Amino acid sequence: MRDANPSIRHWVQGLRKEKHTRQGVSVERAPRKLKILMMLYFLSGLIWISGWTCHLVAHGPQGDFFDFYSTGFSVRDGYSPYDNNMAKDIRTWDYSSFANSGFLLPPLTARLFVPFTYFRYARAKLIWTLLIFSCIVASIAAATYVVWLDIFLFPMFAVLGTAFWFYPTVSQIEAANIDGITFFVITMGFFLACRFKENWAHCALGACLAVATFLKLDTLLFMPGIFLTRWRPTLVGFLLGVAVLFGSSLALDGISVNQDYFMHRLGRIFQSEELGSENQSLSSREIQIYSRAWPDSINTIDGVIYDDSGLMDQNSNGSGTREMASRLHISRLLIMIFTPLLLWALTFFFARGTSPDFLDPTLTFYYFGILITLFCAPFTWMIRLFWVIALLPWVLKNMLSLSDKRLKFYFTICVICIEMIGIPVPYFYGSGIYYPLFLFLLTAFIWKILTSSGSKRWPA
Repeated sequence: MRDANPSIRHWVQGLRKEKHTRQGVSVERAPRKLKILMMLYFLSGLIWISGWTCHLVAHGPQGDFFDFYSTGFSVRDGYSPYDNNMAKDIRTWDYSSFANSGFLLPPLTARLFVPFTYFRYARAKLIWTLLIFSCIVASIAAATYVVWLDIFLFPMFAVLGTAFWFYPTVSQIEAANIDGITFFVITMGFFLACRFKENWAHCALGACLAVATFLKLDTLLFMPGIFLTRWRPTLVGFLLGVAVLFGSSLALDGISVNQDYFMHRLGRIFQSEELGSENQSLSSREIQIYSRAWPDSINTIDGVIYDDSGLMDQNSNGSGTREMASRLHISRLLIMIFTPLLLWALTFFFARGTSPDFLDPTLTFYYFGILITLFCAPFTWMIRLFWVIALLPWVLKNMLSLSDKRLKFYFTICVICIEMIGIPVPYFYGSGIYYPLFLFLLTAFIWKILTSSGSKRWPA
């Protein structure tokens, strides 16, 4: 009979001895002390994130969602979602002082926000925030399950605790961006592919990537990685998903709106989401209608005053390609095409021969898709960097279970890189190199782990 309350050392040794199967793993139950520590860690993180969420919902403008909210009114009232229609309708104002709006997603995506316009802003952003939070929790639970299988519950609390303390998670909620929804859609696709391993599941993965692309266009940077797994059903699912979504967009919005988006609006993404030039600024009279005598940090929406002056900076850059383009004075579009292809080519090279029992090829696709997308996207704010939490279950499991000291050291470095991405570093705000540096270091050490692997080295 197994010890009902093994020591932490005994529990870790049990992890090393047990064999991993698709059906699940049978390991020693976690020791009581470790359970208590992890539950305290989880609960403290939950209190931290809940406190911030309540404060932000009550007092923060959550500016990205306000862009979406005003876009919903623009679509509902028959205006272009890519113009600042504040002169036509007060409800369509989206913080911008330019004629262009801050919305740069496809026309079909703009329609997702029309239902929110039937609620007052305070209620709408509460619903949206709860949706984001639920998607983040569900995504982390799924990412933990595919690694730990039947004993995922205890590790999930540890990973969720880290996610709650992760500062980019707070920033995501502060901005109320769509990245939380995109992360959920991508993760559910990979969960299905890893869990069922059938062609239909990989087809569903492709469809999920298509949906995520319409939510966040740089999800396309995942696509070179399909050749790591069953690429034919994945590609079929992706193409079918794109065809259905684009056909729906043409049917709902017409050819002219879609043509305007792809021919004229889409290019602004490669210009740091530039809203417009000086000659496209709205008149001072129009701006004064909304700004009035309030300071820049205070906004009034639906008669409610929101003040973001007490919030920490959440705009720190996480995009490596953006930083390279600015420092090397090279076209960002050129860097964006070359860099992800190079990183994927290196991933294919380093991952060859890696034992599937150690790292499933579909998970390789998932993990490197996250890292390469974050590093290479034209516009990665810190608010999106909580995606790297998806790697933590796999990194922690191998750090605990492997006996090779060198590999254990590499995994420990990976944990440190993830933690460094998750803490606010005021000294580096305004510096675009901090977050891309740790993203690249995390990628490089996982490459090193893959090249150090041999089929005999990993659990059978």
